[in-house]
Amino acid sequence: MPPTDSRRSDASTSPRRTLGAVPALDGVRGAAILGVLANHWVFIVSGRELGPFKGGFLAVDLFLVLSGFLITSTLLREYDRTATIEFAQFAKRRLRRLLPPMALFFAVHAAVVAAIGDPLRNELTQAVLALTFTGNWQQTLGNRPPFDLVHLWSLALEGQMYLIWGAAVFLLRRHLSDPRGVVAGVIALVVAIAVWRSGWFVADVDLDALYVRTDTRADSILIGAIGAFVWRSGLMSTRWAGVGGVVALLASIVIWVTSVRDSLFTFSIGFTIVALLGLIIVWGVLEPGSPIATVMGAAPLRWTGKVSYSLYLWHLPIFVWSARALPDISDLARFAGAVVASFLAASLSYLLSERPFLKR
Repeated sequence: MPPTDSRRSDASTSPRRTLGAVPALDGVRGAAILGVLANHWVFIVSGRELGPFKGGFLAVDLFLVLSGFLITSTLLREYDRTATIEFAQFAKRRLRRLLPPMALFFAVHAAVVAAIGDPLRNELTQAVLALTFTGNWQQTLGNRPPFDLVHLWSLALEGQMYLIWGAAVFLLRRHLSDPRGVVAGVIALVVAIAVWRSGWFVADVDLDALYVRTDTRADSILIGAIGAFVWRSGLMSTRWAGVGGVVALLASIVIWVTSVRDSLFTFSIGFTIVALLGLIIVWGVLEPGSPIATVMGAAPLRWTGKVSYSLYLWHLPIFVWSARALPDISDLARFAGAVVASFLAASLSYLLSERPFLKR
């Protein structure tokens, strides 16, 4: 998923908290992307979501919450330090992180598509939609992307929300010293989105399109943003944050194992509940020494989180290509090979198109 700076809580004489580096937050992202990989592979093999991985699609909401939390914390930290927000610089930094890996991905993807003899007529359209962060709307307009690019909807949603929410915080900057009104407004917006999404579900529309629309999925990012305001306030007790994170993680796993995507529960309050649980997980990880911080701080999870944006980009095409190229070997062997190939591609992408821009 799109990279955002992982930060750490630092108490000061001010009641406000700021964020410094928290490697365990990369672990949260790593755990989420592993859930996505398992879900997508099971779907490719079986044609449907099965067993303990059938709710893996909900891992995307954990990404969205974490992104909302981190970008809002970044904006608030700048405001607390300078009493203003340079929105143009914020947008420039985000685009500089998001676009190079996407451009590299499509360059290689087009070459592979051409090499295996598939038509290229839709490649340019998909690249333009992805690079302009508008691809999640194409299903609403009646155009379905190729299956190996269908996952890019969430990157479009995040790109849009980075710019929209960043601009909103900039415009509301005079209210950030006492943001209670801002937080109340965002809470109301989250409730409105859940109600709006429920109404569309009952109206029996295309659920694939409803699943990816900005106006029906933005609540997860906004919940992360609310969490950043609450954390910054310094008013929330951290005493039970670690325990709460563990409980929220266990509850999330139960929901992931039992949930079905195309259900009223999922489209009404399910996404929102999972996002709230994700926020509690994030808060728990920010508590130094907590059990969940220790688990998410494991080196393999942290590395997976660091490369998660590129891993998210690359895994689905590699899964599809491996299933097509190696139909005669066992599903487990093919899955293992596809995962290794995905990690190799993601690591190269990270080194070539992400890390060079980290310090800029």
